Amino acid sequence: YAQTLYGAEAATVDDLREAVKTLKDAAPNARRVLGAVHPLTTAIEHHLRNARAAFLARGTPSSGGAEVLQTADDLAACFG
Repeated sequence: YAQTLYGAEAATVDDLREAVKTLKDAAPNARRVLGAVHPLTTAIEHHLRNARAAFLARGTPSSGGAEVLQTADDLAACFG
């Protein structure tokens, strides 16, 4: 679902924000339940990085984007 949202050419900023939030919620659960090296966990984290990059590519997040990039770790994940 989130991959479809951020991957669409016509994705809106709201779509990108929703994709990031969905993946951000799923990632820790996948890590906890499946483990950090499980293929689904790594795929979720990969898509989270891509969704964040797509969100950032639209410009500097406004106040509506604050919840998408809350921590230095979130920002580092986009570029590292």
